Amino acid sequence: MKGIIKNILNEALGVPEGILESAERLYKMCFSRISKITDPVLNGDDEEEYRFIIRSNFKISDYTFTKISLSINFVETDQVDTVELYSMGFGHHSTFDDNLLKLVSIVSPNEVKISIKFAVSETAKISDVIELCKRSKDIMTASLAHELKHAYDHYKKPTQSIKQISRYHGVQKTGFPIKPINDFLHYLYFVHGIENLVRPTEFSSLMKTSKVSKKDFYDFLTNSKMYTMMRDINNFTYEGLKSELKDYIPQIDGVLNRITNETFNTDEEKIDEILRLVYVNLVNNTLNTTKSIMVNNFFEELMGFRGEKDELFRKIANSVIKFENNEKNFYLYEEKKFKRISEIMMKKLSKLYSMAKDEKSSIKNWGLHHKINRTNENIQSEYKFKKR
Repeated sequence: MKGIIKNILNEALGVPEGILESAERLYKMCFSRISKITDPVLNGDDEEEYRFIIRSNFKISDYTFTKISLSINFVETDQVDTVELYSMGFGHHSTFDDNLLKLVSIVSPNEVKISIKFAVSETAKISDVIELCKRSKDIMTASLAHELKHAYDHYKKPTQSIKQISRYHGVQKTGFPIKPINDFLHYLYFVHGIENLVRPTEFSSLMKTSKVSKKDFYDFLTNSKMYTMMRDINNFTYEGLKSELKDYIPQIDGVLNRITNETFNTDEEKIDEILRLVYVNLVNNTLNTTKSIMVNNFFEELMGFRGEKDELFRKIANSVIKFENNEKNFYLYEEKKFKRISEIMMKKLSKLYSMAKDEKSSIKNWGLHHKINRTNENIQSEYKFKKR
């Protein structure tokens, strides 16, 4: 009964039964496959891919599967000294149902697709990748738990919001070579509903592999990258972003000179224009994604949508582009949303305290116990709690 209650509580916190154990097993299986790669990481190409099939029985709550299609990718770049893990992904197929006017996930009853991508230098060796995997065991396990939760979410809810998934991919396709802008775009991605569904599972995995006790929970939580990111998002302001951009005028000039012949007389005008361009590109990338998702035949690609389908696309487009000619309100809107969502998520992560380990110990030397813990230095003279 105690175990059943614990699993129910964990599910309520967003951590399905069995997912942490499945992620730990999957890490070992992935590590085993990576260790078997003996060929050079790259053979003169920019990217090399290795594919593996993992067969085992996995169970996450009521979701069971027996096959994982694993792809390991190595991408050569001069942006790393040796090797870095830069991406993990859950692969799936979706189709737009013209009758339901919804995006429907095609979930394989027995298979989950996982990709792991490493960025490698020209001189990197597979031994460097193996060493990184050993050092990053906890992070990789948490990331695998993250991807398994995406798979579980698709299983539990096979239909998706077109607007939500379009925004999710639209943000990922938008990039500016200006740090404060890229930070803002990262914030948009980080607080997206699709990602927030998996945060508790990812954090719980880190807690489990790090063997975090209730005593250590506060420090572990508040020092974690996930929590500090939420805190940064909570502190975001539109005016703060504009102020920060004043230190990036050369980078802003570089972008503006590349894409427009218009002359801007002041730094304020340049900052307003770059912020306008960020919104323009978010809108375009989001609606391009919407269109690509909804198109089911060549005629629609060429001529556009008709009937109820066209009405749905126009409704989404009007919602996405509603801040046209008033881009400042877009940032003020996101500022409010950042605060609301980050507060919700920080509270949700704090509730994972119940999943931290209970410390149980028996005192063998009573006197030594009190000397080491200096309990005699904390003698109080008044009640801290009152009768009601």
